Amino acid sequence: MAEMNEQGSAQEGQGGPPQGGAPGPEGGQGPQASPGPRPAGAEGPLPTFMWSPREEQFLGEMKSDDKTMGMLCHLLGIFTGFIGPLIIWLMKKDQSPYVDTQGKEALNFQISMGICFVAGLFLGSVTSFLCFLNVVFFLATAAVYIFDIVMSIIASMKANEGKIYRYPLCIRFIK
Repeated sequence: MAEMNEQGSAQEGQGGPPQGGAPGPEGGQGPQASPGPRPAGAEGPLPTFMWSPREEQFLGEMKSDDKTMGMLCHLLGIFTGFIGPLIIWLMKKDQSPYVDTQGKEALNFQISMGICFVAGLFLGSVTSFLCFLNVVFFLATAAVYIFDIVMSIIASMKANEGKIYRYPLCIRFIK
């Protein structure tokens, strides 16, 4: 009986759910666990899906030629594929955090588009005996190249404004 009284007095004095481990009517979640628009302790912008472009203002220190080099990383990708962004990124990645960020992004995008381009050409060549599929794959390859040009121009304009631009539909090989 003394044990029952101690247990009963311990439960009465708490004012919360019973200590037996059974969840209360709210499922054991208090007000601090309520779902909100952001996870607790999250800093910076919310993560985006891979198909939506994202841009944000660069908050670090920027030298006079950082914007130009960031823009060239994106713009040279149109003409040289991944070689131009790779050269600029390797030369400037230790000198400027902005060029490091933009160089990696341009390099990842150009590698991703290069893979799509080569896959389209390969599939177009393999299916050359089927006229319809051959045309479809070559048109898809042309669409990839046009997408590459348009997104690289948009990214180079954003980089020239000093904004960090993230490409949509980009595989992030270099983090």
